[in-house]
Amino acid sequence: MREPVPDFTVRLDGAPVAGSTTIAAAGGYVLVIASALPAQALTLTSCYLGRPGGAIATSHMRLGPRGERFTQHVVPAGQQHATAAGACLLDHAAALQDALADMTPATVTVDVGLDALERAADAWGPPTPPG
Repeated sequence: MREPVPDFTVRLDGAPVAGSTTIAAAGGYVLVIASALPAQALTLTSCYLGRPGGAIATSHMRLGPRGERFTQHVVPAGQQHATAAGACLLDHAAALQDALADMTPATVTVDVGLDALERAADAWGPPTPPG
C-alpha cells in the first residue's frame, strides 16, 4: 500500500512547490517511490530492486512537458549511507531535483528530513544483518 512521505519538501527559488510523494514496498525486494508536482506537470516514479545490504538496481520514469524519459543505474553494495530504503529515497530526491532543474532556470532544492527517512525505513522493513 502506498504511503505518503512526510518531511519531503520541494522548492523553486525558495518557494515551496505543491505536490506529493508516496512510497510502497512491493514484496521483500522492490521499493517504489513516486512524486507528482501538478503545477509543473511533472511526475517521477522510481523503482528499486535489490536486497538491503546488496546492490540495488534503480529505474526512474519521468513524465513531464517534454515527454517521457527513462534512466537506470545501480547503487553498488556498501555505498549506501543511510538505510537501504533511505538511500533509495535520497536517490529519488536527487533524480527529482535533476528533472526540475532540466525544466526551469530557478534554483531547485529537494529536502529530505529525518521523518521521511524513518518512513522509508518502515516501508521496506527492518535492516537485514550483514552476512
